[in-house]
Amino acid sequence: MFLTKTVISPQERGLRFVNGALTEILQPGVYWGSGILGQGTIEVRSITDPAFDCDYVDILLDSAPASVTDHFVIANISDDEVGLVYYNGRLSRVLPPGTRQLFWREPQAVVVNVINYREQPRVPEAVAGLLSRRDTALNSIRHGTVAATRIAQGTVGLVMVAVYWSKCCNPALQCTGSLIVR
Repeated sequence: MFLTKTVISPQERGLRFVNGALTEILQPGVYWGSGILGQGTIEVRSITDPAFDCDYVDILLDSAPASVTDHFVIANISDDEVGLVYYNGRLSRVLPPGTRQLFWREPQAVVVNVINYREQPRVPEAVAGLLSRRDTALNSIRHGTVAATRIAQGTVGLVMVAVYWSKCCNPALQCTGSLIVR
């Protein structure tokens, strides 16, 4: 018989899987286990970046929904919505339509505001200003088809959604989408 030792540091959490299903989320500490005893495996993940990137969100939600909702903020963005994600009150990322994403609840406070762009096609003024500020990390981040830029005086911006031209923007109007400035 062999024993395995797993150390989970304060900036990490462990996901214990037995037979491919999530059974619990482990706090920092030292954990001993044995594959022979059916204790499964432990996947150690950092919580320093609130975004929990994985290809098996549905498996986590199906196998341990209570544990997932206790430890994660769940962003379910439908095909006609976008998600504005705030870390500690600061806009940090934009989730494109059709996204399902988990965010650790700690160590940062995470809030996801969902906007239905069919019901509210215009980007709110406060959000448009945040998206186009040159001093934010968002200025260089592109998630899916969402992008932001500031249109300079004397230029015209053309917004293209998929392969269709959607509208022209003047310097006073904030635009999102795939943007070509000429």
